[in-house]
Amino acid sequence: MKHKKLLAVHLNEFNYDYLKYGAKKYKLKNIKKLLAFKKIRTFTKDKTQNKNLDPWVQSVSINTGIPSKKHKIFKLGQKLDNNIYFIWDILIKKKVDCFIWGSINSSFIKNKYIKIFFPDPWNYTSNVIPNDLKQLHILPKYYAKNYTETEINKIVKYSFLFLKSFIKNKGINFMFKNFYLIFHSLLSRGLKNYLLFFLFDLISLDIFKQKINSKNSCFSYIFLNSLAHFQHNNWNDIIAEKYYFLYTDKIIKSIFDIYKSHDALFIFNGFSQKKIKDEFILRPKNPSKFLKKIIYFTSIEQDMTNGGFIFFNDKKSANIAFDKIKNYNVCGIKIFEALQKKDLSFFYRIMIKSKKDLNMTGTNSINKKNLSNFFYYENKNKKIQIKFNSIELSEFLNSIQFIKTTGIHSTNGEIIFDNLKTITKKKSIENHKIFNIFKNFFNN
Repeated sequence: MKHKKLLAVHLNEFNYDYLKYGAKKYKLKNIKKLLAFKKIRTFTKDKTQNKNLDPWVQSVSINTGIPSKKHKIFKLGQKLDNNIYFIWDILIKKKVDCFIWGSINSSFIKNKYIKIFFPDPWNYTSNVIPNDLKQLHILPKYYAKNYTETEINKIVKYSFLFLKSFIKNKGINFMFKNFYLIFHSLLSRGLKNYLLFFLFDLISLDIFKQKINSKNSCFSYIFLNSLAHFQHNNWNDIIAEKYYFLYTDKIIKSIFDIYKSHDALFIFNGFSQKKIKDEFILRPKNPSKFLKKIIYFTSIEQDMTNGGFIFFNDKKSANIAFDKIKNYNVCGIKIFEALQKKDLSFFYRIMIKSKKDLNMTGTNSINKKNLSNFFYYENKNKKIQIKFNSIELSEFLNSIQFIKTTGIHSTNGEIIFDNLKTITKKKSIENHKIFNIFKNFFNN
């Protein structure tokens, strides 16, 4: 009997029409080839960003087959219950070899059929398997949580470990194959975050391809976030647009190379993004340092945007900190929301946005009247009441990074697939039911 092999790629939040536009404008054959495949629409009934319309929520729904109202995983890095089973936990019972890379907000049950488990950078509970990939995980994990203010000694140390492991995994060959694009993009744009994320996704695909070696049926799953990151933060940058498409074309070529050793291809975005007028989210440059001025805590696990889980040694400290965070204000503006309170932890997040980067505006030109035109609550029905204090505002702004947002989440998405006859007649599917497509592939 022939062993079945499925390649599933979570190409997070890609915009289908944007890919069509770029493929035509820049004459990119790999994107054109991908768009020639069959596709169906996906959707979610979740509608609220920063609550349930987020990739760290939808990814759990897709990979467990459970809608968010039941699994109740709503925050990036949230510790998962032991009774949540992911698709790979099910497939190992069928003796299917599983290769899992970067799946966001996920875990696994240790088993000999889990050949690779490379957690997302915000995961602080799951181990890297096998051991020879651990040094590749340290740098992206540190940078993803601290990109607004990094410590040079840690960057040097973790970069050395990353490069050491990268070279062991044929990194020289990778650099040779991609030298022109990497050199040209870095020379033209500098060390931009979006270029680093594209580069990491390409490296991930290259190493993933090398590690997939199965004589059994296998489920190969990889999560790639670089397209989503660019759309969120750089969608309006016409000069950078070219590199978005050149790197995406390289990414898709790598996916096709991996597909050669599989029977079927399944590429999905979880949901898409739509372009918006620029707005700015606020994130502490150094979350730990910023919060230590307000509360006492033992540790923090920062997420990719402007929140994270704060941990405490005792219940009393957690209760005091929770109340302080909920009531903390700058110029009369309540800055935080605090959620998911437990005995020794809770989740915090900055809940105000800005129409401008106030650090670029200059504090001398800000007054009570125009400050009310800049800041606003995410819940736009909630009005801001300002008690202006220039010293208090200046201290706050010196600790905050304004991160431009150019794209927001949509409730709809796409699946692009090849050689999957069981779904050719479907017109749409709800996100959490994608789980059944994965499962049924190995049932037939």
